[in-house]
Amino acid sequence: MSDLIFTLTLSVLTVVALSIFYRILPMRELPGLRPGFTWFPKYSFAIEDLEALKRNLYMEGFVESGQNQYSRGSYFGDFKASWAKLRIDVDGFNGRATLKSPLVVIAFDTGDLWDIASKLRAG
Repeated sequence: MSDLIFTLTLSVLTVVALSIFYRILPMRELPGLRPGFTWFPKYSFAIEDLEALKRNLYMEGFVESGQNQYSRGSYFGDFKASWAKLRIDVDGFNGRATLKSPLVVIAFDTGDLWDIASKLRAG
């Protein structure tokens, strides 16, 4: 029984520690080429056409969740980027957008999140 409690406690503390680490890491500029593997992905990219970005957000399944914020997915999805809970923050004034996980940590990206951000940026 104590092994189970230890394992559960260690698991929860690991997720909390990784989530804090993910939060304090800076945004990365979206690279031009699809990465093969990236640890703790949080992407930032320039917006060329705000209306095109908003159209692309809706086409990719994002819904407006706050002022200049869009989200999609579920916290209880699987490891696919198409199911992961994602948030886009749009700063139309500065012409920037950011893509990240709003609550839980995304430990790595094999290019799927890059694909989503590239589609959104493409206009």
